[in-house]
Amino acid sequence: MGNLFEQGEKYYFSRDLMMQLSKMPEYPVTIIEAPSGFGKTTAVREYLNSNLPATARQYWYTCLGESAPACWAALCDLFRNAAPEMAAKLKDLRMPMAGALANIALSEGEIICPADTYLVIDNYHLIAHRTISELKSLVAVMSFSRLHFIVIAQQYPEDFYTLAHDARIQKIEAPVFFFNKAGTDALFRLEGIRLSGDELENIYANTEGWVAAIRLQILNYREEGSLNYTRGIEALVEAAFWNRLTQEDKEFLISVSVLDSFTPGQAAMMIGMDALPQNIEKLLLGCAFIRYNPDTQSYIIHSILQGFLRNRFYNHHSRSFQSQIMRRAGSYFAAVEDYCPAAVIYFREKDYSALLSLHANGDYMISQKENFSPGFLEVIVECCPDDLLKAHPYQMLLFAYQLFLLERYQAVEKIHGLLDAVLQERGTLNQSELRMLRGEYTLHKAVCSFDTLEKKEKGCEAAWRILQKPSIMITPDMPWPYACCLLNQLWTEPGTLELSIEHMHQFCHAFHKITDGYIYGASSVFHAEAMLMHGNDKEAEVLCYKALAAAKEHDQTSMLLYGELLRARIGILRGNKDMFQAALAEIKKHTGSDSKTFILRTAELCITILGLILDKQDMIAQWFCDPKSIEAVLYPASISSTAKQLYAKKLLLEKRYPELCGALAHNADKERDCIYLMPRLQHHIHLAIAHNRVGQGDTAMEHLHMALDYALPDKVYLPFAEQMGSMLPLLKNVSSAKYDRKQLNELIALCERQEEGRQKILRAVWKESSPLTPREREIAILAKERLTAQEISAKLQISEATVRTVLRTVYSKLGIHSKLELAIIEL
Repeated sequence: MGNLFEQGEKYYFSRDLMMQLSKMPEYPVTIIEAPSGFGKTTAVREYLNSNLPATARQYWYTCLGESAPACWAALCDLFRNAAPEMAAKLKDLRMPMAGALANIALSEGEIICPADTYLVIDNYHLIAHRTISELKSLVAVMSFSRLHFIVIAQQYPEDFYTLAHDARIQKIEAPVFFFNKAGTDALFRLEGIRLSGDELENIYANTEGWVAAIRLQILNYREEGSLNYTRGIEALVEAAFWNRLTQEDKEFLISVSVLDSFTPGQAAMMIGMDALPQNIEKLLLGCAFIRYNPDTQSYIIHSILQGFLRNRFYNHHSRSFQSQIMRRAGSYFAAVEDYCPAAVIYFREKDYSALLSLHANGDYMISQKENFSPGFLEVIVECCPDDLLKAHPYQMLLFAYQLFLLERYQAVEKIHGLLDAVLQERGTLNQSELRMLRGEYTLHKAVCSFDTLEKKEKGCEAAWRILQKPSIMITPDMPWPYACCLLNQLWTEPGTLELSIEHMHQFCHAFHKITDGYIYGASSVFHAEAMLMHGNDKEAEVLCYKALAAAKEHDQTSMLLYGELLRARIGILRGNKDMFQAALAEIKKHTGSDSKTFILRTAELCITILGLILDKQDMIAQWFCDPKSIEAVLYPASISSTAKQLYAKKLLLEKRYPELCGALAHNADKERDCIYLMPRLQHHIHLAIAHNRVGQGDTAMEHLHMALDYALPDKVYLPFAEQMGSMLPLLKNVSSAKYDRKQLNELIALCERQEEGRQKILRAVWKESSPLTPREREIAILAKERLTAQEISAKLQISEATVRTVLRTVYSKLGIHSKLELAIIEL
């Protein structure tokens, strides 16, 4: 389809399109942008197959909307065909942070391929993850020899807008995919059809030069011997294609049209068979509207035909037929344990019994957090008949755990009421089943509550007395769905931190017993956090290693990550490069495509926290860009206690003070109502810094006093210290009349020590491979010698755009803004 059509194995292109395709070998990057149905993919594939020399190589990746890690792995595999060593570095990044691609590209400088190599990324518009779409960084800063990127998308990739005027990029846009009147006439003649003047006028007015419509007219003419002037692509599809199919073929295509793509096995299930009949296999192989993707071993129906089929499915078939097909689709997804789409289908069909019978567990629910709407579970609980919900008590418990994390407390309360009724009415449950349900329900209410640790501990002990064995609802292999600082969820009153440590030990003892070791190491992590808050890094280190040993022994990845985060923070406080780098390396091991989604996000959040402490923007996760993106990744229960204040710190680093003050003022009531102290403490610290930066010293001191009121009774000093020295001017002006001078001096000393350690880490770690790569340094030296971008471009044989991009990176890394400042810096 598109601006070409086939005659046997021969394709025809318009002159304008052919001219632009022929220029692809002249450009490092070609971006092809046109709506669906314009034949972009076929045009590129056929041109490369027919016109490249025998020595040239081409490699393709077609995005089908895969998860971000899977997409990243596939892109790295694609890139490996051109630059194996660099591809290995990219894959080692395991979903890179912002700027990481540019840094690797700069360090490589140039890619030289032994033969002309074309890397084609199809459906680029389906790559939604911001990090992956930063592929523009490679284009912006690298030099290519005999390597060509071809990006195919339905709309111009937003992340390439900044490179729109780069002379190294060719853009092929929608207009060249249309045929003019002469081209339309030529296409008919090549098929042996001679049009009269009036016929050509009518066909051109009907198709407007869109070859999808032209081709359908030709197909229709072959069969009918006449032209169809009916406007509308659907009428043409019906006349030229649909009416020529057998009834069996039609029913098959209608059945699979509800899926975005399908495997042969899935297609067979959709028509209620074990395997596809030969005539259907022949249809799939011979239909120009259906494409086979060998990488995924699946078929994709062209959007033109799919739109036609779905219209007939929803508007020309009975509700019973639609329901039958949708249920088959749900059954397939359930059979391959892809429960999210199965649940959506069953819900739409109001097949609540099938939905509640899905075998999703807590691990699956947490891993799929990003793939379903936060309100979906709530709607299920609201819409399902109560009697049916009561017939599936364990599914209700599973929902209740998730809904609590999503802060959908009204739905949780409804489930509690239904479970109370189940236990009271007993129904068909025997004594053993009732005891087991009562024990699991008791554990749920203990864990999913805002009670004190003492009450949680008693709840866990009560659940154990009932069950007399570990829970089946909370299992050791589930990720911990909260953010990375336990102190944020457990410190509730000033002056009670030491007592909280003791209560945490007791709670964890009871909790590990009832959950068979879930979050083993949490007690030591919490204790280590508390010691680090005091500035007692020696005791914190001992406890940190104790936590790591316990977490490793019981395979508790979440606690491992939290322990390594603590170890990295201790390394920063001490300025210990080896400790910091070792901990960071351990965290990065869990950012690969083989990691569970939530573990991946937890690792990214740990690295983000370190980036915020160090003011290293390239360590901050791409999804940590705004509150909405953060909420899509983390549970609200985590956001309310941790991530909002981390985001506030990000705004501080970016000097977005009015926005910060406005956001925190908007959340002021929520922070006051929050039962946890750490978010409230950080709230006032951030406001103190922001108001001080904009010259509102009195307001800044008011917030500082409120922060000190929370912090000093428990000697929680580190949140002040981890502000890159911003608190020091304010702290030195605090009156000794209200606060203990010894404590203030301890706090100031820790702030100074932390900033000294941070500077040591920045010098020791980033100056080994940074602040400037060899290529950046080379360009910076020339700029320092007052060469213009044009002169540097000519001297190094790179584009002026590349020079300017590199200089922007240099300025950012060095914290400068002009060549005047660059001139006085020692490189």
